[in-house]
Amino acid sequence: MRRNHAPGFTLIESMISLAVLALAMAGTLAGLLHASSELREGELLQARKALLDASTQRLWLADKALVAARAVVRPAAAPTTLAIGAAPWTVDTSAPVTGDPGTGAYFQVLPTGQISHVPGIPLGTSCTDTRLRRGTYCREVLVTEGTPYALSAGQVPAGVRAYTVWLRISRLGEPLERAVVHTEVVIP
Repeated sequence: MRRNHAPGFTLIESMISLAVLALAMAGTLAGLLHASSELREGELLQARKALLDASTQRLWLADKALVAARAVVRPAAAPTTLAIGAAPWTVDTSAPVTGDPGTGAYFQVLPTGQISHVPGIPLGTSCTDTRLRRGTYCREVLVTEGTPYALSAGQVPAGVRAYTVWLRISRLGEPLERAVVHTEVVIP
């Protein structure tokens, strides 16, 4: 006797194929969410770099003797590894000037990408202060004696004193690894 099988899928085959399709869609959704998150982080990184660039341009115009006067001995640990808000890093104490992202220490990045100062925060407030709103950007400054890395003899002329200005932008609530650091060597 012959059994007659109707062409097509059985209920089990259909359920298995739907389960495989659901797993593939879940993986695709997770990938899209991750890509969206990384795209947003790229936009925020661009804002951090804009804040660093504005500070650097002000540094180029600053009296280098005043910069040298702020110098401290370089810490044993690399400054980039020191915790946000930890000494010898200090909050940028320049008074915020409207429209000038090179001044002040506390910023917000609007959804349009515009950078603006966060009003009402007293100068010198730590970047880790609990009174700051989550997501506030904070600029820290560190001026150390010497260059950022050990140089061999002859790379800096004899009798020349070099200082390194370290600028760091971090966002409240994010780990140290997300902070962006820029260095400039200054010779007054």
